[in-house]
This record gives sequence, structure tokens and C-alpha cells, in this order.
Amino acid sequence: MKYVYEVSDYNPAQGVVRIDSILDLNSFEYIQIFHVFEHFSSPREFIEDPVKSLLPGDFLYIEVPVEGHLKKLMQLKIEAQFEL
Repeated sequence: MKYVYEVSDYNPAQGVVRIDSILDLNSFEYIQIFHVFEHFSSPREFIEDPVKSLLPGDFLYIEVPVEGHLKKLMQLKIEAQFEL
């Protein structure tokens, strides 16, 4: 079974079940964050709980639309190396 936690009003693809809260699942195999980091003043706080649910071999995909936001993403990566 495939699940998605989607914050937009888009319907998931056929065969995918929308969940109301990320707390409805214990773990994730794949997390995709697509064009939302630029809207947060603290992306680390936004991603902290879901990342704890990833196991070795699972995937985290982050995409930001503007090069200027790469600095935020790189800071998150540096912090994660030492704290997660």
C-alpha cells in the first residue's frame, strides 16, 4: 500500500491513500519536499520529525526553486551531519 501526506488540494494518484497526518505512519521509505523550503524561516524544524522516520537505504528528496535558497539547504546539511 502506498500513502501520501499532501498539503495541497491535489488528489493522489490512483492506488495511493491520502493520510491526514504524518503521525498516521510509523516510518517512511521516501520523503519528497518539493518547492516548500523557501517558505520556512527554519527548514530544519520542518524536516526534523519526518527525517527521524527514515531508515538506512530510504530516500529524502528536496528541491528548491531558487538558487538563493541553496544556502538554507546547505546549512541544514551541515547541521544534520553533526546532530542527526
